[in-house]
Amino acid sequence: MMEWLPGKAKMAIKTTLVGTGLLFIGAAANAQQSMTVEELENFILKKKSELNEAIKQRDDTINKRAELDLKRTEQAQRQNDLEQELRTLCEEREAAEPGSENACLAELNLEPK
Repeated sequence: MMEWLPGKAKMAIKTTLVGTGLLFIGAAANAQQSMTVEELENFILKKKSELNEAIKQRDDTINKRAELDLKRTEQAQRQNDLEQELRTLCEEREAAEPGSENACLAELNLEPK
C-alpha cells in the first residue's frame, strides 16, 4: 500500500499513527482516572444495568426463537400429515379410476412417488 513512499515518509506515517493511537488510549485512561469514587460507582452500576438488560434481551430472543422453532416444526408436521392424506386420496382415486393417480398428484402440486 505504501510502496511508492520513500522510507522516511513511511516511518513518519507509522510514527504518527502509533502516536495518535497512544493519544486516544491515554485520553480514555485519563477520563476514567479523573472520576471520583461516586462517579465510578455510578458508572459501574449503569454498566451493570445495561449488561443485565442486554442479558434479558438475549434470553427473551432465545425463548422467542425456541417458540418459533417449535411452531415451525409443528407446521411442518401438519403439512406432512396433510400431504400424506392427499396422497392417500389420490391412491384411492387410482383404485377407482386406474391411471388417474399422476394427474391427481399434479393437480395438488405433489411429487409422484
